[in-house]
Amino acid sequence: MSTLLAKAISLKSLMQQLSKHEFLAFMAKLFDVNYCNVISLSLFNHFTASIPKQNLNHLDVINCILSEIIESRKIKPKPLAMANMKLNKVPKALLGHIASFLDQSNYFEFEKTNRCIFIACNSPNMLSVLNLLQVEDYSNINLSQFKSVKELKIKLANFQQLAVPQNGHLILNNLQYLTLHGKHLNDIDIEPFLQQKCLNIAEIIGVQFVRFGKGFSSFNVDKFLRLLAYFKNIEYLSFFSIILSDTLSTQKLSQFYASYPLLKGLGVCGGNASVNNNLVNIFGDNLQLLSYSYPPRDGFDFSRINFSKLQQIMLETAKFKTIQEILKSAPDIAKICLFPDGYHITCPSAQDLKRIIPPIFACKALQYFEITMNASNYLSILNGIELALYQTKKWKRKEMKIRVNGKKNASPP
Repeated sequence: MSTLLAKAISLKSLMQQLSKHEFLAFMAKLFDVNYCNVISLSLFNHFTASIPKQNLNHLDVINCILSEIIESRKIKPKPLAMANMKLNKVPKALLGHIASFLDQSNYFEFEKTNRCIFIACNSPNMLSVLNLLQVEDYSNINLSQFKSVKELKIKLANFQQLAVPQNGHLILNNLQYLTLHGKHLNDIDIEPFLQQKCLNIAEIIGVQFVRFGKGFSSFNVDKFLRLLAYFKNIEYLSFFSIILSDTLSTQKLSQFYASYPLLKGLGVCGGNASVNNNLVNIFGDNLQLLSYSYPPRDGFDFSRINFSKLQQIMLETAKFKTIQEILKSAPDIAKICLFPDGYHITCPSAQDLKRIIPPIFACKALQYFEITMNASNYLSILNGIELALYQTKKWKRKEMKIRVNGKKNASPP
């Protein structure tokens, strides 16, 4: 082994001394002595050894060069016979990388296929999303095993059950997105989470808070503010069904404006109406992405917000006036999704949908439009799309995708 390593080091050293002309002569001589397979196998092993992101661009360039050479042939080659390749023959690093695109349940099933695949999936573990929301007991879960996880979903009340290092050793170094589920509780011991030293909170760019409090059993606002203050570098913040013991006024939320200088994505769904409204008003000027879902009601005023940076928006049961206010100051919006059905109601009305679709298509940067229709409004929506396309038919867009979802039953207006 030492002799082989010494010769390999010598090879690298000699090659580094060659000029470009000498290197081309060297490669030509390799082809003369039939070392083509060695070169092909070396390239394959190089790109499948670790598969870093920068290698993807190199692979695209090389594959493009090869394709152009083959396509330029005057006599086209016969199609290659289907190879009888077994998964065991695929490099373990490549198998692990492929498995990383699977969801959690399919990943765990895939690793059971055989011993070779189990090793490929666990050396190290390549799972990218770890969802523990359906797990009741965390005591047997060792987060240190999941080295490649980029997104973690946990119940905050169960965090203290996890087996984590107590010596300050960092785990989940690739973690970027975190979901904290409150289980509808009105009080949770948050100290074990706030005092932990094993998660690199500074690297997390997206946080979602889910189901803190329920109905009249609201969650303690001071504890929630401490959780918000714990994250400093987030770019995406999401509130899903957050019921707090206080309205969380603009004044209280404003202290986080300076704490979240990088925030560019906001999602709110259900929960306290005033909290949602205040969040959009405070961060709206810097948002590139907005997801807003709440039963229609008066009092939502977005007219003073400058949405000039907004590029993507998802609105569920938003009033006609709200959509108008957003469009008025969002010239560069590229993706709009409207879901009029929700919370057992349909909003905007069929007539308002027909009126609002043409102004949406008038956004010159628009590339994607999605809407859900039902039995009561589908004609108005389709007429609105037809009118919008006719009014903008002379516009030259790079691309434009329209997706229309169908819903059988209509919610009452």
